[in-house]
Amino acid sequence: LGVGDKEHAAADLTDVILVASIDTKTNSVMMLSIPRDLYFPEVGYAPAGKVNAFYVYQKQHYVSEGMSEFEASRLALKDFAEELGTRLHVPIHGVVKVDFTGFTKAVDALGGVDIDVPRDITDYEYPLAEGKVGLFHLKAGMQHLDGETALRFARSRHDSSDFDRSHRQQLLLSALEEKIRRDSMLTNISQIMLLQQSLSGHSEWTFTSPQLLSLAAAVHQVPGSNIVGMNIKESNGPGGFVYRAPQALTGSGYYLYPYNKTRDPGDWSQVGAFASFFLGHPELYIGRPVVEVSAPSRIYSHAYSLTNELEKYGLNVSAKSPRTTSNTGSGYIAIGHLLHRAAVASLAEILDVPVERADEKAESSVTIVLDSRYRFVPFQVALQNSVLKMLSYLQ
Repeated sequence: LGVGDKEHAAADLTDVILVASIDTKTNSVMMLSIPRDLYFPEVGYAPAGKVNAFYVYQKQHYVSEGMSEFEASRLALKDFAEELGTRLHVPIHGVVKVDFTGFTKAVDALGGVDIDVPRDITDYEYPLAEGKVGLFHLKAGMQHLDGETALRFARSRHDSSDFDRSHRQQLLLSALEEKIRRDSMLTNISQIMLLQQSLSGHSEWTFTSPQLLSLAAAVHQVPGSNIVGMNIKESNGPGGFVYRAPQALTGSGYYLYPYNKTRDPGDWSQVGAFASFFLGHPELYIGRPVVEVSAPSRIYSHAYSLTNELEKYGLNVSAKSPRTTSNTGSGYIAIGHLLHRAAVASLAEILDVPVERADEKAESSVTIVLDSRYRFVPFQVALQNSVLKMLSYLQ
């Protein structure tokens, strides 16, 4: 979680919400950004509102009951982890919260960060200080950023969007991890002490110290190519599971509602299905395996829906339209490259189709061949069916 400084207005709003999953089997880190404006239903001591305000209300309640700021904050962080995890269908084991100053000092303590800036940034309304705005400009390409510039890179949004900002925050975290790993900083005691001092008074966490060290050691082994980021955003493409709420319902406020069939803004079922799928299947994203769909023309609409669903879930689909085939046999999945066997196994289970032997001549990493009996089932439903099937098997 990222928050403002104590001097910052509404300093406790968690405007950066990022869920990270460390998987030791695939030696990967998956990062999923949650938009701060996403509608959060009334729960705990918080009224219905934006997800970035939940922690604030929980903390305020505990303080009003006589708890210290430290105790109240720690309990509120745990509440947030539990509530967010429930809605995302993933267990969240702990929380780390850092403010602006802590982030800036931490980057400087590491000697700055090298990052490939995706595009020019020209923000004429960047908040230079409380109540004061000005120009922030940064050119595209490889740049070495000090702490203050890195913070501006992570916060700027007026010439883009909150979704673009979330993407840049993930780029920063990946770049910082790469520098720590490349320079073997975790084995440098003086460097660790300097980093600890920079975060003192500007960060909180619910992990124990041994747990933090174990997490750091696990991440230290992860190569940059195995760090994958995704945003939940307002889009027709990858991660597009939210939309801007009609002003007739929200007045002048800007809210994002999750897509669902119930039309209930508190129903995160589709968002949760995506989050659990993305965070739980790193093998489908590491190395960006290319997925191709082919099907007989008579079920083209079903195959097209599947292709769109694969793209929406952030998979690397070879084409928006499926390839037409004259397959008259049963459907199957073919492995184009043996490196992606785990990815194929995951898709085969969800689509309920068998895996064929590897085809080294295939252009795609994974080829899904559908037969005339195939009927599209949304991943949300398919994932539920997969879980029910597994539970039935275990019984």
